[in-house]
Amino acid sequence: MTRRDARWLAKHLGRSDAALFTPTEIEELAPMLQAVELSAGELLFRRGEVPAGVWIIREGWLELRARQTRAEGVVAVLGALECVGELSLILREPAVFSAVAVTDLHCLFMPASSFTRYLRKNPTFTLRWTVKLAGRVARVQGRVVELLGATLKEQVARLLLHESRDGVFPFAQEVCAAMLGASRSPVNQTLKELEREGVVTLCYGRVEIDDGRALAVAAGEPT
Repeated sequence: MTRRDARWLAKHLGRSDAALFTPTEIEELAPMLQAVELSAGELLFRRGEVPAGVWIIREGWLELRARQTRAEGVVAVLGALECVGELSLILREPAVFSAVAVTDLHCLFMPASSFTRYLRKNPTFTLRWTVKLAGRVARVQGRVVELLGATLKEQVARLLLHESRDGVFPFAQEVCAAMLGASRSPVNQTLKELEREGVVTLCYGRVEIDDGRALAVAAGEPT
C-alpha cells in the first residue's frame, strides 16, 4: 500500500489533537495495509470467529450484528473512517458480533499479525487506536442509556438524530427497527407518523430529516 494511504489512516485515527505520526512511522505502516473491495451482503467475519485482521472503511457502510434470541439485531452501523475487527484482536477473544457489508465497501485492511505486532511496537499507534475504539464503544453505550425508559417515538427520533449523516439516516426502515431491538411494524408506524408531521421523509433505503429541531423535540432533547 502507498504512503498516501498510510497518511490517510494516521490522520483519521483517534482525536485530531493526539500525537502525530512521524514520517518514519508512516513508512513502516504503509507496507502493512492492503486495499480491499467488498460487495453488499458480503461477510467480513462471523460471531464466534477471530477476525483475520482489521478493516478501515474508506467508503460504504457495514453492520455489526449480534444474536437476539432467535434473530440477529444490529448493534451498530459503521461508515467512513471507522474500523472493525480490532476489538477481538486486542482482547484475544472471538468476535461477539458478525460484520456484514450493507453497501459495497472500499477499505484498507491490516492483517491480524501486522496489527498486533505494530500495536506492541508503536505506543502512538496504540494510543490513537484505543481512543478511536473507546469512542465507538461510548457511542453504543450512550445509545443504550438513552433508550432506557423512552417511548418508542422518542427512541426512533433519538436514533435518527444521532445516527444520521448530513441530515440523512442512510439505511432502510428495517435497520432502524433492528438497531432498536424492536418489531418492524410499530417502528414503521412511528416513522410514518413523523413523516405526517413533516419531520422526516421516508425514501427507499434511507430516511431524510426535514426538520432537525422538530426531531429533537420528538426525541425529548433540548433544542
